[in-house]
Amino acid sequence: MRKMIWFTLLLLFMASTLVGCQLTNSTERLTTNGNSDSKKSSNTELRTVSISSSRGFANTNSDYFIEYDDTSTLSFFEKLTTSAEKVPGIVNMAEPEFDLFITYVDGSTEGYHLWVGADGEESTLMHAKDTHTIYAIPEDLTSSLKEFVQSK
Repeated sequence: MRKMIWFTLLLLFMASTLVGCQLTNSTERLTTNGNSDSKKSSNTELRTVSISSSRGFANTNSDYFIEYDDTSTLSFFEKLTTSAEKVPGIVNMAEPEFDLFITYVDGSTEGYHLWVGADGEESTLMHAKDTHTIYAIPEDLTSSLKEFVQSK
C-alpha cells in the first residue's frame, strides 16, 4: 500500500511538471543584445549597424558594403531586432543573404545572419552564435529593411 501511495505521488508530480512546462509563454523575442528574453537588456543603445553580403554560417563577413550610425536608422534596427519573434521547430535554412553586425555604445557587438523576404512577407534573422534558432521579422518591416540592404 505504501508503495502505491509513493507511486501515485510520483506520477502526480511528473504530470504537474509536464503541464507546467507547457504553460510557459511560447512567444520569445530577440532583444538587441542577442539574447532571447522577455526582459530588455541594459546595453540596447546601438552605435553602428554594418551590413555585408553573407559568406555562410561560419562567421559574419566583415567586408561591409554599408554602415549606419544615424539615429533614425539605428532606431529602425533596434525595432527590427526587438520585434523579431522566435520561430519554433527545427531550423533548416539556405545560406543567408546578408550579415548584420551591431556595435553597441558600450563597445559590445553582435552578429546576425539575415534573409530578406519579398514585400508583404516576413524576413528572417538568426544570431550568428546560435544557428539552431531563427526569428521572424514582421512583414511590415520588410520593405524598409530591403531599402537599407539594397542601398549599397
